Amino acid sequence: MKVGKEEVVGALIALDRWINFGSAKEERDQWLPRLKRIAAHINLLGVRTEVLSWPGSVTAIRLKVIWDPDVIPFSAEQLRLALLQQRPRILIHDFWSTPISIILDPVNLSEDDAETVGRALATAFRSPQSIAQPTPNLPAEVNVSGSWCVEMQFLHGSATHQINIQQNGKLISGVHHTGSSTGVVSGEVHGRHVHFEAAHEQLPISLFYGFEGDFAGDGSISGKVRLGGTAKEHFGPVFKGQYGFAEGMQDPTSLQMIQSRRLSP
Repeated sequence: MKVGKEEVVGALIALDRWINFGSAKEERDQWLPRLKRIAAHINLLGVRTEVLSWPGSVTAIRLKVIWDPDVIPFSAEQLRLALLQQRPRILIHDFWSTPISIILDPVNLSEDDAETVGRALATAFRSPQSIAQPTPNLPAEVNVSGSWCVEMQFLHGSATHQINIQQNGKLISGVHHTGSSTGVVSGEVHGRHVHFEAAHEQLPISLFYGFEGDFAGDGSISGKVRLGGTAKEHFGPVFKGQYGFAEGMQDPTSLQMIQSRRLSP
């Protein structure tokens, strides 16, 4: 049996805690004070917090942080990326996140770590413009309603899918058909730029296709697709795109290119 470095380190830490720590209860008793320390830093206008107790196999309490997008106009993913870029780097998993909320896990936090996280979040919420990225507000210049044939080129082969799209203003919806499943489409059109997600709900893992491209003069759409899969309790942008961009056949380092042509209006 092959054992990885992560498993070895995990076993060593677990053994050390078992020998040198009084009990698991003492460890758990530290979780709530750490979360309260973080919450105290972000007791700000437009931000609210809630301590969550999770049933079943998830024994750790967690802190849910929710903000008002009218006051703090950045998304959870923008916050996650901003905290990763600063020093010290702070990683917030996108487990159970929504566009305007995150959930913090205290298990791996020390007292000093909790203080660092609280201060970093407070700085972000007090200066949201340093994180928020301007969102395109262009009206749709094209109508992409209709049935589309999508040709995707991979490093080792290709695939042809069909997408039926309905457009209402800048919003688009529809159905995405692959060779083995059917997904629900949702997205937007800004100017001539089209982006949408196709969610294929399955058990135990749902699949996601993130399409993005530009409407060309010949009526086609060319762009890229990002692939991912996740269980329902782990919905979030990281897992939805965890398989990355597929590679183009012509250049192994290029992003996956898609070519879409309309079959019918």
